[in-house]
Amino acid sequence: MERHEQAVTAEGLVKNAGGRFRKDDRRSVADRSQWVLGTNTGSKREALQRRRDELAAVHAKAAEASASLRDDLAEHKAVADSAAGVLGYTSWAELDHWAAKAEAEELADRISDARSGNADLGELELQADNAYGELAEAQTRIGALTETLNRAGTEFDDLLAEFEKIDAESAPKLSEPDEDFLATALWHLLTADEAKPRRLTLDTFGEVRADLRAELERQQAAATAERDAAEARIVRTAEQFLREWPEASTELSADVQSAPDFVAVHENLVAHGLAAATEKFRRLITTDVSHSVSNLFKEVDDTHRAITRGIADVNAGLRRVEFNEGTYLQIAYAARPTPEAQEFAKLVDEMVRDAPAAKRAEPAAMAAQFKRIRGLVLRLTGDDPESRRWTENVLDVRTGYSFYGRENAVGADPDAPAVVTYRNTATNSGGEQEKLVAFCLAAALSFALGSHGIDGSNEPAFAPLMLDEAFSKSDERFSAQSLRAFEQFGFQLIIAAPIRMVGIVEPFIGQVILVDKQSGPDGARSDARYATFGELTTTR
Repeated sequence: MERHEQAVTAEGLVKNAGGRFRKDDRRSVADRSQWVLGTNTGSKREALQRRRDELAAVHAKAAEASASLRDDLAEHKAVADSAAGVLGYTSWAELDHWAAKAEAEELADRISDARSGNADLGELELQADNAYGELAEAQTRIGALTETLNRAGTEFDDLLAEFEKIDAESAPKLSEPDEDFLATALWHLLTADEAKPRRLTLDTFGEVRADLRAELERQQAAATAERDAAEARIVRTAEQFLREWPEASTELSADVQSAPDFVAVHENLVAHGLAAATEKFRRLITTDVSHSVSNLFKEVDDTHRAITRGIADVNAGLRRVEFNEGTYLQIAYAARPTPEAQEFAKLVDEMVRDAPAAKRAEPAAMAAQFKRIRGLVLRLTGDDPESRRWTENVLDVRTGYSFYGRENAVGADPDAPAVVTYRNTATNSGGEQEKLVAFCLAAALSFALGSHGIDGSNEPAFAPLMLDEAFSKSDERFSAQSLRAFEQFGFQLIIAAPIRMVGIVEPFIGQVILVDKQSGPDGARSDARYATFGELTTTR
């Protein structure tokens, strides 16, 4: 993926422009309804069509179940209407007396028909006796039914009186949900023993009522305990929230009455994507920013190593060139990290140490990691003098070094005392200063321009070096030594100098171009031509 600006893996890791990576594991990569490959949307359309067909089948099945439930509701409603019709009768006398009356009238009609038709009276009287017997039996059954009806009416009256008494004792009228709850509780009480269910009658009413009251009191006690525990949890949660966010205490308080306000705060946080923002924040402080800070620290550390390697290479070139008779020049240094650099290194160590805990989303570790990152960013981006000074001392590694020159004797131990130590050039003459600078410059340029050479030699890969009026303050001895240093480092010198210096530069150049500048009424004009060193000496 490093070779492409935008890329994606088979597992769904997406690389966007700018080097940002994203991976969404909420949906399978194999779900073609969520992906489009190139410009071909056929697979995605097929996946969406299959999904639509599945949802249509679920809808049809739900519609069929709904129709069946509506039919059952109509059937139960018809039964309930029939039961309501029966409850409209207040006495058994109003029920089932027509059959006996009709039977008696039929028998009377038969007797009348028999007499009018001169039938056998004996037979008719026998039939009459049978009819009277049946009538007596019917009357007996009517009496028994009447007695049963009277007894049921009495029981009904007693139940009605008890109900009116209970209704008078309970002032508030139960709501429909409460009635449903009470009916459900009573049903569970009566059917608790499946092998021997209980019946609610006038005789068992008192016992059932007492048991029902005890059960309701037990449920009420359990509900009260659950409510108290829930209120305690609400208060504890509110107190914890206000401890972590004390600025919210001006509008919220840690009590049950403020629960709706806390719910509103929660819904607002959910609506604004707090969970996604929290995950993004966690990823930023545990992965993205931490890696960036670690890379910055590595870059600083690599620069330190590059400086030491560069000085070693430059010193290797200086050891090959004689600085004075029997000596060579070396660049020495002392590494003294600034307090700001030490503080930055300590900060990086703490971030690396707490990274595992922050990745586990431990609140304390995440908060500490965030404070470190915020403080570091504020310092690195601050415009005030203190922040700029801090940033410079951290990022410019040169501020942690002090450099000086050592003139060592040729053949002596490198750790032996130096012949001369150059802390600065203030005590040197102008020529000595230029010579010291020339040697360091020649070695540095040789290193920067490829001091190892293309073929493995010690010559620079790019040799032409132009010097404009160099060594103008030096005497011939210092100038010659300086130019000799450039030559020994393998440079091809192109020197622009006045004619008076021809004696100094002659040993180091092979060709001369003389530039003659004349000023006249028409302005300045320069002429250039090849010249020999003899002509230059004569001209000088």
